[in-house]
Amino acid sequence: PRRADGTLNNNQRLWTANYPIFTYQGSKLTWQDHKFENVAVGLAAPAGYVAMQKLEQMGVLYDQDLALKDGLKMVSLQRLDGYIVEEAIGTANLIEQQIDNIHTPFSQPFLATDWYLPLSQKLVEQAPEKAHLFWQTLAQVRDTQGTRLIEKYWPKPKN
Repeated sequence: PRRADGTLNNNQRLWTANYPIFTYQGSKLTWQDHKFENVAVGLAAPAGYVAMQKLEQMGVLYDQDLALKDGLKMVSLQRLDGYIVEEAIGTANLIEQQIDNIHTPFSQPFLATDWYLPLSQKLVEQAPEKAHLFWQTLAQVRDTQGTRLIEKYWPKPKN
């Protein structure tokens, strides 16, 4: 969904995804004003993620590619300062691996990005009013029911 000037209309986003810094409890790592301090080993993110590119630009990227499960396991073993992945994905993986010594201590995520649900160009061209109605309805549902849906579907530890 684009505005007349070609920019994305974030009012019609599906969701805003947060990418926090998952680190081990007791870590001395700090994240403030978009800067890391007390980096001992490095941080990682899944290969191909924008987060990985940003870590590299900042000079704090761990020297090996680490998939999600391996990265979080290394953080839990205190062999990696932190791992950055979308919050629900990371949380679900921690639950799946039964890792309980990792947390996300910083109020500011490393990265936040809007996610959009693409519609085919053909649909948008042939039925622009339907596409517009879809985007309006999506925004309304997100704004009125988003919190309830998060609470219902967000990963939770099994008791």
